[in-house]
Amino acid sequence: MKVIHCENVVVCDYPFHQKLQEDLLPLIKYHHFVDIGHTNVRAQHTEWDWQKNHTQVIKFKGWILNEVKTHFPNFSMLNEKNSEIRINNFWGNIYNKGDYAKSHTHLPCYVSFAYFLKTKWYHSSLVFSDKGEKVRPQDGRIVIFPSFLRHHVEKHRFADQRITLAGNVVILKDWDNPDPHLADIH
Repeated sequence: MKVIHCENVVVCDYPFHQKLQEDLLPLIKYHHFVDIGHTNVRAQHTEWDWQKNHTQVIKFKGWILNEVKTHFPNFSMLNEKNSEIRINNFWGNIYNKGDYAKSHTHLPCYVSFAYFLKTKWYHSSLVFSDKGEKVRPQDGRIVIFPSFLRHHVEKHRFADQRITLAGNVVILKDWDNPDPHLADIH
């Protein structure tokens, strides 16, 4: 049996990138990185809920949720009573020369995203592994995609750092009683 699915990948630019970059770049560059456990990212990785109370992060997350609602309206669970979406994880990555991310998905999440906070056009692409399709990095660009899509980051070959933000969106059926296991998704 062959299952065919629709893969809506949204690539757009965050309108307030300059302010977000100005505020977050110093925080991530001088972040004290610790072992965060299992991850497919073979680069420096912040904690899973990085800067959750930062004003610009809150604004950015709100914008992302609006984009998800706009571009992924056909998921039936979004229309069910007592159903809500939220960003469950939000982290930063610093790719130095030789760093990469292994091919992976973000299941059981709903939608995932990658944001290019500080990159050059020639830095490693975000690659959707099954299709071989690449998204070239550009400062302020965000890629929002269904979490079931397998993806990876090619080996970073340059001395200057490639800095990204990433996260997952989950659907909660009962906002007041979220599933405690969702806190472990990454």
